Parts: sequence; structure tokens; C-alpha cells
Amino acid sequence: MLQLAPVKDDYIFNSSIWDELDFSYVYFTQTYRTTDMRFFELLSRARVGKMNEEDIQILKQRLHAKNDEFENKGIKPTILYSHKVNVEKINFEEIKKLPGSFYNYKCKDALYKNDIDITPTYTSQPPELTEYFEEMVLLMNTIIDDEIFLKPMAQVMLTKNLSVEEGLVNGSRGVIMACEANGVRVKFCTKDKELLIPYVDFEYTDPLTKISFVRMHMPLQLAWSISIHRSQGQTLEYAKLDLGKNIFCAGQSYVALSRMKSLEGMILLSFDEKKVFASEEALDFDERIKSR
Repeated sequence: MLQLAPVKDDYIFNSSIWDELDFSYVYFTQTYRTTDMRFFELLSRARVGKMNEEDIQILKQRLHAKNDEFENKGIKPTILYSHKVNVEKINFEEIKKLPGSFYNYKCKDALYKNDIDITPTYTSQPPELTEYFEEMVLLMNTIIDDEIFLKPMAQVMLTKNLSVEEGLVNGSRGVIMACEANGVRVKFCTKDKELLIPYVDFEYTDPLTKISFVRMHMPLQLAWSISIHRSQGQTLEYAKLDLGKNIFCAGQSYVALSRMKSLEGMILLSFDEKKVFASEEALDFDERIKSR
């Protein structure tokens, strides 16, 4: 709850249903994203908006820094902005600079029930199923883009855990080496070889109707820049963070900082320690569950 606050609605713990469900709480205290305990302790304080002077000075040392290890592999740092308009502008400008034609990878949506394809054809299915399908498409578009335009040499990011053991996880960075009909060849910064990234599926099953909506999509996104909101849940190895005047909500700076595997992979474009703050409501909730 101390990450990004709800965009339009209220916190879920303010709902009467939350109390009715009477949850038991498990409080995680061990980190798996970073092995740097000093950085982890800094993040723990940033999470509650109580960084000390040493934390602030450590972060200021990352202003306009760089990492030669990644740069020498051709990997550019992903820029995290608080506003989507900045993200779209940078990604469009950068991919437009690359030579050659765009490759368009469109998703394919389908409905299944008991493993039978019931995707509406607009002539053979009842109107209510067609309406349900269209509603699910609109919902899915807020989670996964219905198409993506790519080019060789574009900076990209994996958006799905393909192999945790091999380090191919949500947030892994790479460069496109070739665009093919059945997938995209990518060289990731953690690998010395090209890997073919195929279409993958994202499935949602309605618990009441048992109808499954499946979207086959390319699990990549352009990664010159992403929004802080879009980065939530990802692990980033090399990124630039804009943590100055444009931060506009509680937990936003913390989410950006805590995406990073290490301080060495983090570059700050701007930094205002006053913008590292937490929601008072979320802090109160955090204290309540810790006491339980």
C-alpha cells in the first residue's frame, strides 16, 4: 500500500469488505531484488518517506552518473518519467531515428469455455457474448497493448517472466537484432547470445462463468522510456529516474527507486528529497498490520 496510490478511487483497506474478509497478514522483510543491504535499508526508509541525510547524499551522487558496463553492450538506460506524455514522446522520437521499416506485431484475442473456442464472429454468437468480448478487449487494452511497432536495434524490455532461472524476467533489458514473422530476436544485457522471443498468452478466467479470455501478444515494450506507473512490479538493471518537480503523488519516487537492482545501475536526471513521501493513510494502515 506504500507503493502507488489508487489513481481515481480510494484505498481498498477503507472498504467495509476489507474488514469483513478478516485477513491474516504476512509481512515480508527479506529482499530478493538487490544484494546491496545498504541500498535496501535506504529503500526501506524511502518507502515510509523518512530518508536520513546519508541516504540523500548517496542518491545525489547518482545525479548524471553512468555505467560503462551496460553502455559497452549497447544497452541504453530506460528513462522513468512520472507523466506518460514524456514517455511516448521519447520512444517515438528514438524509434523514428532507426533505419528501415516498422514491423507491426498485433495481438490475437480469443474466448474459451471448457477448452472450446467461443470467440464471437458477430454472426454466429449471441449479442451478450459479443458485448462481453468487447468489454474484455477494452479492459485488456489497459493492461497489454493490442499492437506494438518495432524495428531492429530498438531498445526493448521484456514484460513477462519467461525464465527466472536464466534471468529473463519482467523488466529485462535488451536490443532487437532482428524482427521475424514468428517472433523477435533480442540480445539481452545478461546474455551473450540472441534469443527468439515468441508470442505468449495472457489469460483471465471469469470465476463465475468459467469463460477464459486469452490474449496472444509479443511480450516486449519499447524501453527508451517507461512511466513510473508502468514500471511497478518490474526489476530494472539500468535506468534514469526523473525524481524532481514532476513527481505528483505519494509513493511515486519510492516505486521508481525500488525498481532498481543496484545503485550502480541507477542514474538520476533530477532529484528532490521532498518528493520522496508516503501517504499518511497508507502509513497508518502499515502500522496497524505490523502490530497484528
